[in-house]
Amino acid sequence: FVYPIMDDYAYGKTFLATAGLLIQLAIMGLSMAPQLIVEEKESRTLQAIAVSPANLSHFILGKTLAVLFYTFLTTAIGLFFVRSLVIHWGLTLASLVIGMLTIIIPGILLGTLLESKQQIHVWIWVMFIPVILPIFFSVVRILPDNIMNFVDWWPTVALSRLLRTGFTLNPPLNTYGSEAIYLFSFCLVFFGITMWTIRRQM
Repeated sequence: FVYPIMDDYAYGKTFLATAGLLIQLAIMGLSMAPQLIVEEKESRTLQAIAVSPANLSHFILGKTLAVLFYTFLTTAIGLFFVRSLVIHWGLTLASLVIGMLTIIIPGILLGTLLESKQQIHVWIWVMFIPVILPIFFSVVRILPDNIMNFVDWWPTVALSRLLRTGFTLNPPLNTYGSEAIYLFSFCLVFFGITMWTIRRQM
């Protein structure tokens, strides 16, 4: 197989831009989100939250918004460098917010399962591989078809397709609508699992 040079190939540029943005999201979501939860455990403030007027959903939403803010700041730097490729800013920003939630909420769940900051450093890299590697498999498509069908709907692969719509001229709704619904549902499911996990630990 002969692959064209990425810099001279339109799809190559959008793929690199998308992969770069996803790597930024993954690093922030998988490092900062668990750390915030583990800090609450180590300082034993989770017990105080349990008896406060705020419920668990408020706690998880608060942590999600905190990570979302810092992730958006770092992602803005990446967007600055790929801004010339963006055609639909509304779609791009909406895709990034969905992408942040897709990675941050599982990151918070990871924090509820870990007990110390030392464990976070190990698990970041354990989680980073299945988050990022399928994106590249979806492009080179060297795996058997039955596995590729599964890879094509891996959350970060669906997210990469959703992000690419912002770099595409006049993308039809059916090319990104199902991805947006799927990823939003994915976030809700993980939000529920995170609430159940924290309540069970308490």
